[in-house]
Amino acid sequence: MSEYISGGFLEPKIRALLNNVLHKNVNVILGGALANMYMPCGEKTVHLYHNVVAPYRLPIFNRLAESYDLTVHFAKEKEVGRKWDTNITEDFKYNFLPSLNVGPFCLLFTVPLQMIRDRPDVHLHGESHQTLMAILSSIIVTRLVGGDIVLWSEWVDTKASKSNYHHTGLSLLVSRVTDFMYCLLRPLIYREANMLVAYSEKSYQFLRERGVPEEKIVTGHQVMPKSCLSTQQVEDTNDNKDTTTYLFIGYLERRKGLDTLLNAWTHLDCPNAELIIAGSGPERDRLEENDNETVNWVGYVDEGKKAKLLREADVFVLPTRHDPWGLVVNEALAYGTPVVTTEAAGASELLRNSNAGCVIEPDDATALASAMVTLKRDGTVTERLRNRVTDVSVGVRPFKQAIAKTSS
Repeated sequence: MSEYISGGFLEPKIRALLNNVLHKNVNVILGGALANMYMPCGEKTVHLYHNVVAPYRLPIFNRLAESYDLTVHFAKEKEVGRKWDTNITEDFKYNFLPSLNVGPFCLLFTVPLQMIRDRPDVHLHGESHQTLMAILSSIIVTRLVGGDIVLWSEWVDTKASKSNYHHTGLSLLVSRVTDFMYCLLRPLIYREANMLVAYSEKSYQFLRERGVPEEKIVTGHQVMPKSCLSTQQVEDTNDNKDTTTYLFIGYLERRKGLDTLLNAWTHLDCPNAELIIAGSGPERDRLEENDNETVNWVGYVDEGKKAKLLREADVFVLPTRHDPWGLVVNEALAYGTPVVTTEAAGASELLRNSNAGCVIEPDDATALASAMVTLKRDGTVTERLRNRVTDVSVGVRPFKQAIAKTSS
């Protein structure tokens, strides 16, 4: 069979992988029952399909691997605009799927054959454009050879959720086409999934509004594992003891609402205050034109510098227009820094009934300025909350609950 996979139109590594997949699938297709006779009993086989290597996800995958025979399939190693360390040192099994990227969409052309070959008990999918082909493949494969589908959703609805901030030109057109296609396919995907993990309360609302039965949804929330936080100690200094420091860290694009923060800053009633803006992105040059001596633009910062800024800040501000979660909120709280954010951030649920933060509507500069002053005066982060936002077991729990409810 492999002699048909030849010719110069395929890269050697991809050709070798396809040949390997085809060879291994001969036994599966001709005698799947015999091939599965020697599978160990008791431990569920879970194949997890994820878009990119995100460092804060790896400890969660590692913890899942302690309970299941887990293999993680990544659609690609890195995401444009992210400067993450993608080196995987954890013990779980993983691989990178050969793919062709078209805008936000990944053509994962070996996935169907791999699924037929491996026959996992549970197909666990992160719901994204990059994994759409894997999700559709699972729907077909589970119909043919069995298995259950657990869909992991982080989608939320905000006023800005349909804006394509990352794309321009042809990429923008492709993004909008794939968004439209995803909307058409979503009812089928949600119907065929056996269980869904909503990774925030807003994601739960998103699923319910699209007709997903309550009994099919398990709700959890994002965590920033302690192992991903810097252990670098901050030197004690009294140089700025009379200065109130407000901090923003993030990608400088319109979605993050930095223009609202700069507007609020112009009428902030807080003497001896400074605003530190850390991050890079397409909006920096435009926003920095309105120079203000109390605004310090520090550019991109590494993890050690970010931790230092978060520890030393009096208040962290995330005036986002759309964030399915916003993990930097977890980071700020983990370092004991109160947070002002908006209803458009999934992480806003962490601040409910708490003195650790304020939640306002997006694009409201007056409310933002007031909340920043209030939080400087009254904001406190409890040890319980600091632990909650970093506890890996909290992040793993909804996946284990959803897998337990499958029939496999």
